[in-house]
Amino acid sequence: MNISSGHSGRYYLLGVSVMLLLLVGRLYMNLLPTLNQAKGALASGRALTLHSGLKSASVQRLLNTGNYYSDPKDRALVADSLVAKLRQQGSPENLGALNKRQFSVLAPVAWRGRMGGVDFQSRLQVSRQQMGFDSVLYVRELNNPKPYPASVSAGNGTEAITGQVIRDEQPMADVLVQLKRHPATAQPDTLPDRFIYARTDADGRFSFTGLTNGAGYSVVPLKPGFEFGSRRGTSHLTSDQSFTFAARRHQLRLIGSTVYGQLKTDHAFTVRTPAFSGSFRASGTSAVSTPTLCY
Repeated sequence: MNISSGHSGRYYLLGVSVMLLLLVGRLYMNLLPTLNQAKGALASGRALTLHSGLKSASVQRLLNTGNYYSDPKDRALVADSLVAKLRQQGSPENLGALNKRQFSVLAPVAWRGRMGGVDFQSRLQVSRQQMGFDSVLYVRELNNPKPYPASVSAGNGTEAITGQVIRDEQPMADVLVQLKRHPATAQPDTLPDRFIYARTDADGRFSFTGLTNGAGYSVVPLKPGFEFGSRRGTSHLTSDQSFTFAARRHQLRLIGSTVYGQLKTDHAFTVRTPAFSGSFRASGTSAVSTPTLCY
């Protein structure tokens, strides 16, 4: 047995341990001002920890103090909905979870509803426009939808775009499907027949025939209260295309990107993660001792 080798190994481990302890100590000292600032913000109500017992009044006070919304209806919507979601979901793993679907809210079906204020209504209108709606088409589909056949001839071409709309793996009938013809040039409004419509049959199917070989086309289903994902199609149709769209209820992020960015910059919301006794853990933009705060 080589006694000197054993002593050398122990000295090496001791040296590494001391070095790690010094690094951890330096990290703690560097983070101490941030920790103290976070504690002060939590104590004064300028920051809140997201957990299932959070009160709506506390969230409203924070939103009022930070001037994140100009409309009190938006503050009330965020406060009430966030608290309700926390009760259902529990504390999120990190602040980014607020952008995920489990923290989204169902969009109202009416074009102009009482839900939310200026910010929410503006984001709702933009979302519907991105889906393919304008106000006239939306209200017409909601109140007095026009009848269209499931199979529509869109010209004298040889190609076709067909598809099916489903919900929960079941066919979805009577859904309006919009065919958009894309111009070859940069002027998007030069085609008189730019939009053509069909309506799904009892099996959720639709078809657009007579399409021009080499032209650009896309399709998307449209139904108030639902979303179907992005438009599907091609800029250069050379053969028949078929697409399947899955419907789900139209949801909107509870907090828009602008306000979310402000809240994150202000460290207004924190998330406590599981404790690791005697150690440090990095999460998100912060790394602190037990417990960890994720901004």
